[in-house]
This record gives sequence, structure tokens and C-alpha cells, in this order.
Amino acid sequence: MRTVVFVDWDQTLVEFRHDLGISALRGFLKKKLPPYEARFLTKWVNETFRETMRASREGKDNIRTRQSKIASKSVLNTPPEGIIYSRELWLLTGAFLHGMPLPRAIAQQAAMAYWNAIADNNEPFPDSEAFLVQLRNVDTTIAIATSSDARLRPSHGTMQYDTRYSRQQKIARIHTSPLSTLCDAIITGDPYDKTSPRFWELARRITKMGRHDRAIMVGDSYATDIVQAYREGIFTILVDRANRYKRENCIAADMVVTTLTDALDAILDGKEK
Repeated sequence: MRTVVFVDWDQTLVEFRHDLGISALRGFLKKKLPPYEARFLTKWVNETFRETMRASREGKDNIRTRQSKIASKSVLNTPPEGIIYSRELWLLTGAFLHGMPLPRAIAQQAAMAYWNAIADNNEPFPDSEAFLVQLRNVDTTIAIATSSDARLRPSHGTMQYDTRYSRQQKIARIHTSPLSTLCDAIITGDPYDKTSPRFWELARRITKMGRHDRAIMVGDSYATDIVQAYREGIFTILVDRANRYKRENCIAADMVVTTLTDALDAILDGKEK
């Protein structure tokens, strides 16, 4: 019987330095826009990010619904699944709602500055490398299961979400880290995120997972990483490094740990059986 471990990337294996991304985005906008507009749009993206992440941790869809409605009126006709996390879209939406002219190319370049800063600082958590190395030593298939970065690019006067382009950009960001060489596959949320059954159909296909294989999902976000995986019959391990969650609210988590070392011990001991 084979073991397939799906593991989240940002905030599970590597630290997601949103602060450095925001700093790079602000620096780029300061070169291209008047000071007030640069400050405002940077603040807009930062506050939108924090509100979205908080809603995601709490399993609330209200902010996604609200942002989808805003986006559909301002930038895109029908935002695809997962697109709501796009930094390009956040910039263009903020500019549109407040009457600021923002060329689509500038929005894309600002978002690229953000993501490049994130990629340049893909610092692994102290327990990440040992977690992956020891899993490889026991002949485990390791697949990174990560959400889309929802990259947009200008096309024919609008912004387009190209599944292949967005996926390639996310994979390129992951490949800047040596940890990526310890994994067998990378599955991104383009166009279906981890909250969709179709993501897991793709994950099973890519990893050639059979009906008798052991499947385990390890991630830091209860709403994004854990809930749907649990519904798919996958054993779920929530990595709650900062004790953000109340255990009684995490009923879809088969196990809650504070480190990847604890997750590794559980996997190697076969506690999920």
C-alpha cells in the first residue's frame, strides 16, 4: 500500500512574507503613480488581504461573495473560481471604485513586484526540510497541494485569467525554493481550488492514487486545506503553529498539531489508520 502525502506550501512549508510583498508593491507604485494614489492602493490591497485571510480562517464566504460582485462590476465579467485572490484584481477594483486611473499593465507589474518579493523570501520553517526528507526515506509520494496565486494579465483591453499562465507562475515561485526538489508533484488551484472536489480529482490523477493508497493532507488553513480534503475521505492534519484555531471548531481535522515534526510522527506511526 502506497502513501500519498499532500502538503500545502505557503505557511505550511514556507513562511509567506506578505509584508515584504506589500513593501515591494508600494515601492513600485510610488515610481508610477502620484503619492496619494500609491499609498491608497497599497493600503487597499493590504486591508483586503487581511480581511480575506481572516474570513478564510473562519470559514466565511461573505467577503468572497462581496468581492466577486465588486469585481464583476468593475474589471471582469465573471471572475473564475479562485480569481478573487488576485492582487491585480484587488488593485484594479480599488482604483475603479475610487475613480483612480490605473492602467492594467501597471496593475500587472505591481502584482509581479509583490510576488517576486514573496518568491525571493521563500524561507522554509525549521521543520520543513526534515519533514520532506524523512517522508522520502520511507518511499512516500509527496505532492504540493497549493492554492492559485490567480495571476491576471492584460489582453485585448481587459484582464484575463489564463489557467496555464497562472499555474506556471505559481510553480515558478515554488521552484525558487530548494524544498521543491524534495516533492514529486505540484498541484495548483487553477482553475479549481482545494475547496472544490474537482481539485481532488486532478490531485488523484496526477499522483496516480489508487483506491487502496493511504492519502493524507497536511496544511495550515482549516477552511482551505482541511475541510474538502476531509470530505474526500483523506486523512487531514491541521498544522496550527500559532494556535489560531479552537480545536472544537475544527471537526474536519482528524489531527491538529503545532509542528510538522508532530505531523511526521503521526504519519510514520500510521496513526491515521
